[in-house]
Amino acid sequence: MYLVKNHNGTLLGEFATKAAADAEAAAYRKETLNAAYVERAGSSESLDIDTIAENALNAACASIQDELGVATGDLAGMFFSGEAAEQVLKVFKAYIRLEIESKQE
Repeated sequence: MYLVKNHNGTLLGEFATKAAADAEAAAYRKETLNAAYVERAGSSESLDIDTIAENALNAACASIQDELGVATGDLAGMFFSGEAAEQVLKVFKAYIRLEIESKQE
């Protein structure tokens, strides 16, 4: 039996196969990321560049994890702490600024 828990440790379900558990974990990650984005985007406050870049990094990691059948984001959390995250976020922020500038032309 495979257990899937959310980020708070609450049990989301028990699954007979690893594939089913991985699919549920991936769906939960996508739903959580989408809900956070919609909540922020729908507010009266616009998203700032830092938040957009962090959302992009999270979405990229979730996509990779989904394709590889990774059930948790633990390794991504360790890998993208410190300099690795700073480098990727710097690239995303440059791209975001470019998109903003191109919309203003």
